[in-house]
Amino acid sequence: MFTLLGATIAGLTLSHAARATAYTLHSSVIFSLYGDRTPILSPGDFVLTSLGAQQLYDSGAAFRARYIASPAENKAHNFTESSPILGISTNNIDNSQIYVAAVDLYHVVNSAQAFLQGLYPAIGFLTSSPFLPSESVLANGTAIDYPLNGYQYCPVHTYRPTDPNLIWLAGDINCEEYLVSAYKYYSSDEFMSIENSTQPFYQDIAAKGLRGIPPNTIVGYYNAYDIYDYVNYGYTHNASVRENISSDELVQLRALASRQMFDLNGNKSASGIIEGDMIRTIAGQTLAAKVLGLLEKHVDSKGVLGQLSVMFGDLEPFLAFFALSGLSNVNSNFKGLPNLGSAMVFELFSLDSDNQTYPSESDLWVRFLFRNGTSDDQNLIAYSLFGEGRSNTDMKWTDFQNQMANFMRPKVRDWCNTCASISTFCAFYTGNFTFSDGLDSPSHEGLTPQVAGVIGAAVTLAVVGLAVAAMFLGGIRFSRTSSRRRSELGGFKGSQKLASDADLTSGKAPTSVMAARGHERVGSWELGENKAEEHGFGSLHRPRDLPPHDGDDISVNPMGEPVKVDDRV
Repeated sequence: MFTLLGATIAGLTLSHAARATAYTLHSSVIFSLYGDRTPILSPGDFVLTSLGAQQLYDSGAAFRARYIASPAENKAHNFTESSPILGISTNNIDNSQIYVAAVDLYHVVNSAQAFLQGLYPAIGFLTSSPFLPSESVLANGTAIDYPLNGYQYCPVHTYRPTDPNLIWLAGDINCEEYLVSAYKYYSSDEFMSIENSTQPFYQDIAAKGLRGIPPNTIVGYYNAYDIYDYVNYGYTHNASVRENISSDELVQLRALASRQMFDLNGNKSASGIIEGDMIRTIAGQTLAAKVLGLLEKHVDSKGVLGQLSVMFGDLEPFLAFFALSGLSNVNSNFKGLPNLGSAMVFELFSLDSDNQTYPSESDLWVRFLFRNGTSDDQNLIAYSLFGEGRSNTDMKWTDFQNQMANFMRPKVRDWCNTCASISTFCAFYTGNFTFSDGLDSPSHEGLTPQVAGVIGAAVTLAVVGLAVAAMFLGGIRFSRTSSRRRSELGGFKGSQKLASDADLTSGKAPTSVMAARGHERVGSWELGENKAEEHGFGSLHRPRDLPPHDGDDISVNPMGEPVKVDDRV
């Protein structure tokens, strides 16, 4: 796990180049973890707690102090020095300058909203007349402020399993080969050794702090993250749990959860159907492509677009990128779970002092920074990537591009093929699409993130339009008989799989391997009525309960029952 001392030793607040020369910051890309939320093993929907909202609000305010605010406003946040982004709007949100995206889960989207409240707080236009926009004044001269004393609204792009853009924020979701590789891990001698040696410890924890978890939950290293997640939440919110569980036991639970999660997401030697594809780091491969694409968009526009991009997701991309970038090789802290609200930051800057023209690509530099959580004692610290040495925290833009290209996965088609995914959009990108006129399918050349967004939106709108037309003209409505509880996407923890998306199957896995709720497991953490498999794991199963909107995704499950039509008036 991360410690303040370890982070201080391993990283530098500013690199030598930045300290020696004034620099101009042109763009920044942030990937943030969500804030404190209700645990995986608790009933009901995931909920961002008030503590979690405050964590992300504080994070947004801190980055405002670094990138946007005046020096006077910056004094309230001493975790970072002021480094304003050139040309960014200081008071009013300019949507051409800011891109915000989140995995479509309640607690993740709400984290994004809380962050934005801190990044661009309510401005109170009527009490700050210099910032009063012209559209707020009526023809008769009356000024109308936005609600909540000038609350500002920034669009948040949310991506679900039916949208190909989800892979950039959560490349592990609906990646069957990722699940197959995880199954191999849970069947390995390494896993069984840890499972057996830690069983007495987990049984002791169960007697102290696991009251209220679902019946038949597997208590052991198999569920290391889920158990830590549950106990850590109780340690924060429940006085009796804090009394029964010692701080040393909580540290041990976190260490075991870190070991499990890094083995599942940071093991570069594990391959899927393609030798050397580093399948367990797939979430980091796709995130790297998105980060580079956002920075390239800013460079291509000569600084006009994309001054600040903020994305919100889960743990998997963090751990995978730590492994791919070499951070975990030089600092074992990067093999640990990042704290809630943590942020990876990629800053694009130049060392020249001439702001009249946008610098050439040869004059651009990139710096990676990491903040482990949102507490006041956690600084934003620069680290060197790709084994460049601790003092080389700044690297040339062209070198950064080349290094990221070594492992990133920038095309949807490549992701679909590597993952052997049966996501509905993969048929289009891989050419496995049947046209009614019998013509050959076109070659899509594995579309990039930018083109994927346009096509994904167009396909979704077209299908939704047909469905709405059918219901309107034919008086048809669809009914669901299952109860609903939690928004889930799939993956090994908070990124859960939506039940409306296709089940995950693979020819390499046992036939019982399907999509799971909570942390995806090859074998369920909640066995229910299923018998244990050969290696002691139950079969993965679909989430039984969904939030109100999750069943409305348009997707096809070739292994499921047909849609039931209710044509009553």
